[in-house]
Amino acid sequence: MRITPTQAGQAVAVIRDYLGTAEMWLFGSRVYDARHGGNADLYARMPLPGVLLHETARASIALEQMLGHPVGLMVNNRKKRLICQIAREAGVRLR
Repeated sequence: MRITPTQAGQAVAVIRDYLGTAEMWLFGSRVYDARHGGNADLYARMPLPGVLLHETARASIALEQMLGHPVGLMVNNRKKRLICQIAREAGVRLR
């Protein structure tokens, strides 16, 4: 995984500060140590619907500032999407 355990913990804290309680996964290229570059793809699964777009945007900006590289943040919003399933199955859960 190409973020440190400290960064993973900080990312979870940022999401909780901006969006509330959530489960988080890192997925995509940053899961693999042998790959280079790329943004940090993060998936946040919220227990309740109703996350606003501006809250998600603020969380994404805070994550980018904290990690020092681009972030692709996806938050579930009641819709079942294949990418959410892939993020959970192929990604690494952050705690």
